[in-house]
Amino acid sequence: MKESSVKERLAKLEQNYINALRSFGDYLKKPEMRLAVKTDDTIFSHVVHLAMKIYGIQQARISEEIGVSTAQVGRWGKGRHLPTKHTRPSVLDAISNLVTSRAHGLESSSRLQK
Repeated sequence: MKESSVKERLAKLEQNYINALRSFGDYLKKPEMRLAVKTDDTIFSHVVHLAMKIYGIQQARISEEIGVSTAQVGRWGKGRHLPTKHTRPSVLDAISNLVTSRAHGLESSSRLQK
């Protein structure tokens, strides 16, 4: 395989990941998602878990953004000691902002797209 085609494929994979980050961040802002995390503990916990494990948002960054301990965020990701249903939308906002910021950072630092 030619070096140029490998670079093109890597650039496409990188762009797909950035697009997935943006889509996840945008979806967290939708009214149906905000309602779902208020009414379903499993969905809220899964969002926190996805943000950390799949999208690479550090537990410490989430905790700094919303003003709780890193241990608390970790518990949320495991479905334990969840925040009240009224505060969950603000947690979604924080995660959405962090995910969107990560997408912008990755796009601006890409070595393959330049």
